[in-house]
Amino acid sequence: MKGTKSTWKVAAVFVVVVLLATTLPLSVSKAEASSATIYVPDDYPTIQAAVNAASPGDTIIVRDGTYYENV
Repeated sequence: MKGTKSTWKVAAVFVVVVLLATTLPLSVSKAEASSATIYVPDDYPTIQAAVNAASPGDTIIVRDGTYYENV
């Protein structure tokens, strides 16, 4: 009886590890897919406003022009 209980525990731990291993890569790819491109001044009037609104992985493109600000 004791061997059967420990076998079930090992099997349960294995199932949990497999589920976590298959779920984590999906959440990482979703984060990568949500990156955005922000254009200054089209989307935000200043470079600082674009930086404040950006998330990790976003790209900020600053169009030609003169910007009077401290970033």
